[in-house]
Amino acid sequence: MGIVRFFIILAVLFALPWNTEAARKEKILVLHSYHQGLEWTDSITAGIQSVFKPLDKTYELYYEYLDTKRNTGNDYDKKLTELFAAKIKNIQFKAVIIADNNALAFIKKVYRLLNGHPPIVFCGINHFQPDLMENLPFVTGVTEETDIAANLDLMLRLHPERKRIVVILDKTTTGNAMKKVMTEFVAQYRHRVQIEFLRDFTLEEAASLIAALGPDDMVCLLTFNRDRNNHFISYSEGIALLVEASKVPIYGPWDFYLGKGIVGGVITSGFEQGEIAAQLALRTLNGENPQNIPVVTGSGTYAMFDDNRLRAFHLDPRRLPENARIINSPPGFYERHHRILQICGLLAIVLLAYCCWRLFSQKRERDRLVEMNFALDRLVEEKTACLKETNQVLRRIAITDDLTGLYNRGYLLKQLAGKIETAECQSGNLSTLLLDLDNFKWINDTFGHDFGDTVLEKASAIFRSCLRGTDLVGRYGGEEFLVILPDTDLEKGQLIAEGIRKSIQSCRWDRENFRITISGGLVQYAGESVEMLLKRADKLLYQAKDLGRNRIENRLRKPDDKVEESRIVTPTAWD
Repeated sequence: MGIVRFFIILAVLFALPWNTEAARKEKILVLHSYHQGLEWTDSITAGIQSVFKPLDKTYELYYEYLDTKRNTGNDYDKKLTELFAAKIKNIQFKAVIIADNNALAFIKKVYRLLNGHPPIVFCGINHFQPDLMENLPFVTGVTEETDIAANLDLMLRLHPERKRIVVILDKTTTGNAMKKVMTEFVAQYRHRVQIEFLRDFTLEEAASLIAALGPDDMVCLLTFNRDRNNHFISYSEGIALLVEASKVPIYGPWDFYLGKGIVGGVITSGFEQGEIAAQLALRTLNGENPQNIPVVTGSGTYAMFDDNRLRAFHLDPRRLPENARIINSPPGFYERHHRILQICGLLAIVLLAYCCWRLFSQKRERDRLVEMNFALDRLVEEKTACLKETNQVLRRIAITDDLTGLYNRGYLLKQLAGKIETAECQSGNLSTLLLDLDNFKWINDTFGHDFGDTVLEKASAIFRSCLRGTDLVGRYGGEEFLVILPDTDLEKGQLIAEGIRKSIQSCRWDRENFRITISGGLVQYAGESVEMLLKRADKLLYQAKDLGRNRIENRLRKPDDKVEESRIVTPTAWD
């Protein structure tokens, strides 16, 4: 028995994987410019983890923090390099994710120390230029683009009465870089608002200066991490002090300020920076060459606001940009009463189910003859409904153009005759517009009839969207369309026709430099027959064609009349 047990254990041992290298996770270095606990840094980490957490059996993340917001100088940089070299000496990383500019500068100095030359993916890079990637052979990433102009415009939109914006910028590397950018806006916005900078301060002085601001002022908080005495200021500490001292609205462009006292801003998200960087790193780990992965620029910014601060400054949410995101909104009716509503909904379902069961039971108890009669009645109703639906379909087919879905010529002529009778009985106005797509034969010959059909369909949709509920439009024939305008004189009809013409002309197509125009003839009913009315419109249509197309004519011109220069010269000379 002991020998059998021995051989079983031996067989299990041989079945186990002995290649420990194959079972080992692939290592990824995440190199942060700043320190753990800094909101921006932690939000980037959260974005990276959102991508790699489902893959934790395959990849292992190593985190290193350069802590350059709290420590600076050549001596610190030298010791940091020595420590980093010692820590990574025996580790092979499959990829390196770096966050913010200081980490990018650092990795360029120590890249030669990394075993295997792993690909580099960066995020959080301000003022990105391609030369920042020099000496890094395998690199891609996502840039951090803070939209300062959008934040200034937002502040002026919500506070048009305020005359000065105080911009808080420390003298860190990031602050100095942003100062260069902000200098351009001082001149650009000088006619709209006065922009001043608060840079040389201690924490207490900054609070005192902000407390002295008045009703004509507001604050744009950019960087506030180091004071004049080189003391580090955390995001939470800085914003808390400013909000406590300030009586004016404070705005900022980063998500780590939101919810801590700023009104809001066009926000750049650290989480999204980390998420995109992790996705790019995953592509390199799956074998894609980083040099073939373009740098992601223009990553998303969002107008975001704190409802508590909106209320504090009596700002109307209706003045906020479209699709703005609001945090700390008070719970709605459903959130406040969802338990009661759920119980009521459950009781209603139970009651409905009981009623259905009772109804079903009563049905089963009916006499067989009644059931047969009911079935027969239902069959008759179904046949009647089917016949009615078929008639409706046939009628729709009879009056509708197959391609465009508009009314066809026969139906339009009947309707025009009826509208003329109504206009005569009520002494009302009636106008008729005959339209033709310009150069349509050229379109068919150049792009094919399938594309020509697409043009007709899209133009028909535009015609329909430009008309009133009482107006009628249909396909008169080929590329010609007839519009009937009840209760409309020539002046009002011209406005409607011009609206259609401009809508067609401004329509965008999926072919470069391609535009469609229309020409038309507009007439007002003057007691003649349908045929004469349409003949007048047709003459005006051809006059519009002769005068250069892309126009609506409403009166016949004499040869010596002056006309506008043609908008369209040749079929290929598109705007």
